[in-house]
Amino acid sequence: MAAERDMVARQYLTSYWEVLNDGVPALLQALDKQPSISLEEAIIYCFLSLMAKYPDSLIARKTCEAEAAEVAPRAWEALARFWDGEKKRWEELTKLDAWLRAEGNRRNPGTTADLVTACLFIALPEGSITLPLAMPFFAGDSYV
Repeated sequence: MAAERDMVARQYLTSYWEVLNDGVPALLQALDKQPSISLEEAIIYCFLSLMAKYPDSLIARKTCEAEAAEVAPRAWEALARFWDGEKKRWEELTKLDAWLRAEGNRRNPGTTADLVTACLFIALPEGSITLPLAMPFFAGDSYV
């Protein structure tokens, strides 16, 4: 019933269409396009790609539909500069982040964050991405 106003609910209704057809491909595209890119940067690229295409439903609930839609051109601008070098990438990301956090963090793209998490949970078990272990893995009575 909430699919029209909530992106997470829409994923249940559409068999994760946005996640599988836009989010995961964006994540993998970033990793394929530049082998030296970090997983963190690929996640940011995935996040931007989803924000550029779909208004974040949490922003719409906290502010309005028009303000949620205003995120898309800003995300597209950051995407357009993403491959222009690290310095330009972080300048654009910092600008977008400042706008999202302004006015008491009302433009928190939390729903998009949920979709990115779903992308990661899909890419991890299929082996498309791997995470470095921060701690040794404990197996039985010893660390591996």
